[in-house]
Amino acid sequence: MRIGERCVAVGSRGTGVSVQVVHTPRVEEWRRLYEVAASAASWVAAHRWSYDETIARLTVADIRRKLDLSLRDRLLEIGCGTGASLSLVLHEDQLGYGFDLCEAQIRRAGDFAVDRARLRLGVAEAGALPVASGRFDKVLCYSVFQCLPDDDYARRVVAELIRACRPGGLILIGDVFGVMERQRQRLIGHGHNERVVDAFLSPLLPMWHARHRLQASNNRVKPRHYRRGFFRGALHEIACDVSFLPQRIPGRSASRCRYDVLIRRHG
Repeated sequence: MRIGERCVAVGSRGTGVSVQVVHTPRVEEWRRLYEVAASAASWVAAHRWSYDETIARLTVADIRRKLDLSLRDRLLEIGCGTGASLSLVLHEDQLGYGFDLCEAQIRRAGDFAVDRARLRLGVAEAGALPVASGRFDKVLCYSVFQCLPDDDYARRVVAELIRACRPGGLILIGDVFGVMERQRQRLIGHGHNERVVDAFLSPLLPMWHARHRLQASNNRVKPRHYRRGFFRGALHEIACDVSFLPQRIPGRSASRCRYDVLIRRHG
């Protein structure tokens, strides 16, 4: 894995920390996609969320509920994009911290009515966070793991999220693509109606998660999919409790094929 140029935190309220960013063809393809998306007119489109703002806000509410965020919590988000969803997760006047690999995303924060006085945003890779160990009460990493280059790097990211969180704190790895999502994308990519595909796949979910390994989709940039056993294996030497939570977000049909991972570090 090749180490690329140095990237620095941006904006008047950035972290001021320069970090090494890993560059692989896969990571670069995803970074370019988000760089292009950063020019979108809305924060939802800039984050490449494929639903409207009403559903996006329901998604944010689901994140906040699972994190059980209190006013006293220090929250870090990895893959924060423009910071818009982070600002919505936070309570009023609460300070939040975020890193993203794409500098163009960070620079758009002020364009979406994001209160930069409440956010400390910077550019960094998820596998090498420029933060002290145990600094945060809650750590969020939402809709990021599908962009990671391989299992080894994904395990490294899990370890970094754990390291950044204090003992007794919570880590939420959200919007993980399960193996069923792989088949869903293939069917939609072949021209099948999205609602028909979801209606067809829904009864198969329990059986499919347990028994089937599916071929990758034909998308140019292929998202990575994870069985729950991957996270169990990545956490087996770490003192923590792990739960796999379903996504039940009204209007988000794709959430049936995805899941969240909630990790509580032992105190």
